[in-house]
Amino acid sequence: MEASVNAEGEKRAMKTAMKIVVGTVVLAVALSLLPGLGDARKLKKVGLIVPGPIGDNGWSAAGYQALRNAAKKYGFQASHQENVKPPKAEAALRKFAEAGYDLVYAHMFVYSEAAARVAKAFPKTKFVVIHGTVRNKTNLISYQTMTQGGGFMAGALAALVSKTGKIGALGGRPIPPIADAIAGYVAEAKLVRPDVKVVVEYTGDFNNTTLAREKALAMISQGVDVLVQEAPPAGGAALKAAQEKGVLAIGFIRDQHAIAPKAVLSSVKIDFNQVYDKIAAMANGGKWKGG
Repeated sequence: MEASVNAEGEKRAMKTAMKIVVGTVVLAVALSLLPGLGDARKLKKVGLIVPGPIGDNGWSAAGYQALRNAAKKYGFQASHQENVKPPKAEAALRKFAEAGYDLVYAHMFVYSEAAARVAKAFPKTKFVVIHGTVRNKTNLISYQTMTQGGGFMAGALAALVSKTGKIGALGGRPIPPIADAIAGYVAEAKLVRPDVKVVVEYTGDFNNTTLAREKALAMISQGVDVLVQEAPPAGGAALKAAQEKGVLAIGFIRDQHAIAPKAVLSSVKIDFNQVYDKIAAMANGGKWKGG
């Protein structure tokens, strides 16, 4: 199916796209840090929950690596729990808080409600929701990742190098980080090449590699000669399918060239190291302010 993007959303995306200079496809997480009076204590224990396996070479792996890097810099004990589905998030967060953890990263917007409940029950533990929608005045904050910006750059690249004039985007599920990235992909592709055709598909499952491969092959059979995968970890199968069929591909979240070196032109890289580092600094005797 050809992409259909909400008219208002596409209009906003188009306006934003005009302000973006297309260059190396690298996306940094946007930070908006608010100053406040800090807690002088040092971080000793920091936890993390992620929605997928830490070896997914995508969203969960990026969060896990950012935690490890922050732990090396600040010297705290780091622990994580992977494959945490939304119904289990509250129990996972509560377990860290009960164990006396100073800070817990909840690495996905779907953890917002659980984090709000646990933060209220454990005021001495600080919580951060990545791409979240919740906050309070004391120990809970959220940060948004600008995945749409990465989508802009990937869309421009795909449209400019396509020979058939037909490009594709494969998402896992239309959750905000993925849907925003694909909206940006479509908008920027049409901005730099108005006649380009964009095919968008969702697998509905981030872990089904067979389905990701089938969806990619179906797009390629329709004439798509450049595709971006935004369905980690299963999306790696789409990159391999692109290489098998001799078409080009773009990775997502981390550098995915090694998965399909003959196909992957570049990758939209989300650098979570910046946000994890800033949050750790705030909690480690720096300036922390909820709300």
